[in-house]
Amino acid sequence: IRHTPYAIRHTPYAMATSSALQEMWNVPGNRACCDCGAANPDWASINLGVLVCLDCSGIHRQLGTHISQVRSLKLDVACWQGPLLARMCSLGNAAFNDVWQCNLPSEFIRPEQYPYHSSVREAFIVNKYKQRSFFQVMDLHDAGTVSDFPPAFESPTAASSGG
Repeated sequence: IRHTPYAIRHTPYAMATSSALQEMWNVPGNRACCDCGAANPDWASINLGVLVCLDCSGIHRQLGTHISQVRSLKLDVACWQGPLLARMCSLGNAAFNDVWQCNLPSEFIRPEQYPYHSSVREAFIVNKYKQRSFFQVMDLHDAGTVSDFPPAFESPTAASSGG
């Protein structure tokens, strides 16, 4: 939106999109990429409910849509409203990583340690999402009742079709 002409930037549609972007960025942890920590991520994995940077979004796309469904916060403007926007604002990168990186070994090489090495970024993301190497496995006997857990995210198509 920053590099578009003034008249386009100030249409009601563009301003609503900018408002949605700000709303998503205001969620705890969402000012940094969920995977590498890059500032102001402008891509999202809509089924995971997290914000990622451009470099990480490319690797998310390579994982396949059964693992991560990637959308641009600035280009795919039509989708950032209603149930999807509410879902994207309900969790946040910080809370997500509390679970998905709970068992991340301190010696594991992270993308922020080598930001210009795509192989490090790819290895981290594959381990995190495809292999679920760092995921916190919960003991359901100690976890409480099912009502103690937040509702699972609906698929974007189910949310939009009402079912």
